[in-house]
Amino acid sequence: MSFINKNQPYGFLFVGEGHFPYEYIKEKSFRFRNSVFIFHYHWHEELPFCRYVLTDHQAMGRKAVEYFAQRGIKKILFPAVFEKEYTGPHSSIQVQIMKSMKEHAAAAGLEFDESLFCRTHGGAKMEDMLLQIPDCDLQNWGIFAYSDTNIVHRVFPALQQRGIDPDTIPILSNYNTPHAREYHFDSFDIQAQKTILKAVDMLTGVCNDQKVLIEPEIVMHHKTN
Repeated sequence: MSFINKNQPYGFLFVGEGHFPYEYIKEKSFRFRNSVFIFHYHWHEELPFCRYVLTDHQAMGRKAVEYFAQRGIKKILFPAVFEKEYTGPHSSIQVQIMKSMKEHAAAAGLEFDESLFCRTHGGAKMEDMLLQIPDCDLQNWGIFAYSDTNIVHRVFPALQQRGIDPDTIPILSNYNTPHAREYHFDSFDIQAQKTILKAVDMLTGVCNDQKVLIEPEIVMHHKTN
């Protein structure tokens, strides 16, 4: 924090990661009165002197359910990544997305495997859990995973170990990285440019909003799209 103590720039853009010093920001509110958190925020309370341009994870869950419903899928798998320092929904993007998916799946008449999510989020190995799903069920499942990297390095190998071609299962992921293009699966674009532009408008006084949620958009890469 030595830079902050010696300099007073116009404002700050913060990415609110889990280990971000939220308490320090709260204690030194006079130094951070022109600050905007972007993409995510992982503290139990919002700081009223800060502003927010965050990814809309509620919308992501809704759009994921709509994606699978449009493809005739009746059941949704969400193998989670283990989070050792989980302290509640505010601390986990995965849990926020899961809660939205569960809610919207129920409203749409789709089944959501919350048990799989909870077991993997709690530490069960994702690959092992995928290997235990009966073959007959996999014919009816769609798979969502939190990041493209997990799809390529964990979900695909588990499916291939069972002799299942990943192209035959609707798969959706997050962050629209080169992995999605290379391996031909669909992925959410979190609209980084739109987020940054809105945050800069807040810093410079062009926009007076306190909090803006940016809806992600699905980018289609699957060969049959």
